[in-house]
Amino acid sequence: MLLRSVLLAAVLLVPADPAMAMKPIASSEAIAIDSVRASAGEAAPAKTPTQKLISQISARYPGARIELTSPMRVARGSVTDSVSDVAYVGDDGNGSARFNATDASGETYEGTVRFAAWVQAWVPNKRVHPGERLAAQDVVKQEVNAAIGMAHELRGLILSGNETMESVEARQTLIEGQFITTSAVQKVPDLKRGDSVQIRLLSGGVTLTTQGSATEPGYVDRPVRVMTLKGKRDLVGKLGRDGTVEVSL
Repeated sequence: MLLRSVLLAAVLLVPADPAMAMKPIASSEAIAIDSVRASAGEAAPAKTPTQKLISQISARYPGARIELTSPMRVARGSVTDSVSDVAYVGDDGNGSARFNATDASGETYEGTVRFAAWVQAWVPNKRVHPGERLAAQDVVKQEVNAAIGMAHELRGLILSGNETMESVEARQTLIEGQFITTSAVQKVPDLKRGDSVQIRLLSGGVTLTTQGSATEPGYVDRPVRVMTLKGKRDLVGKLGRDGTVEVSL
């Protein structure tokens, strides 16, 4: 009876699959464990030098997906586990970033790494002329590397691929294959320059109505400049949803 009990205990202590005893923690499991640690007040594992540098570069390229395309190198070779901290210094506009690496002894080394900063952008697949309205089939969403070339120079002006392209027209010629900038397109105006418009003049408790024309494109609920037909007087009022421009005198 004693022998049977010992054998039974031995069976219960041995995993059904020997590999399971040595199974490494998957990334998803590690994230779950980190969450448990955080909820229990435990600190999450410290970021690696690579993670720190990516995070710092991301701050310079908001919304971009940062990808390091080469090893991080310092004067003495590749960055190793002996490096305790890194600090992003800047980049050259040609996909190369500079950083300072500090090792466990406190000594600092200058380093470089190649990187890409991928942003979602709208790219026309045909030439679009000023004033033309863009259709859904005229543009495609692509990733653009904002770390190099013209995309780097205009990185703050690239029209995000998250923006809707409904009711949008070109303000300047759009070249096929080139990303669209925020200044190159505009929302189709609710009132075009030269359109006839009814102007409602408000002065105290008195309301007068006259005819005029728009001297600039206008949008509902926003100020627009108009000119009266009689007297050719320039006025600024708010465009209403009924197409009337209301001017307070």
